Amino acid sequence: MSAKDLLTPFSNAASQTFKLLLDLDVSTDVSQPVESSEETKEKVDIVIEITGDLAGEVMYSFPKDTTLEMVKMMSGMEFNEIDEFVKSALGEIANIISGNAMTGLS
Repeated sequence: MSAKDLLTPFSNAASQTFKLLLDLDVSTDVSQPVESSEETKEKVDIVIEITGDLAGEVMYSFPKDTTLEMVKMMSGMEFNEIDEFVKSALGEIANIISGNAMTGLS
């Protein structure tokens, strides 16, 4: 299975999740996998562990401003910093995307 074969279900799931949860049309790029991300104060990374026959980790990386806006859209509450609530909400988005992607891979 090629990297693109693995990444495409995640790309599709992300697009579907953003449309469903946030009414956002997004485009994604599955041209190449990223091996690591350099974390900065202006970016938020979340890693989801995948278990089972196809095991590994999936990393989602969002600009800080995008993260805060997504959580505002989900919760109706304004946030200025990445706190535990924001991390939890972002984790939920990542879990939904990952779950839908794994369904697409099976």
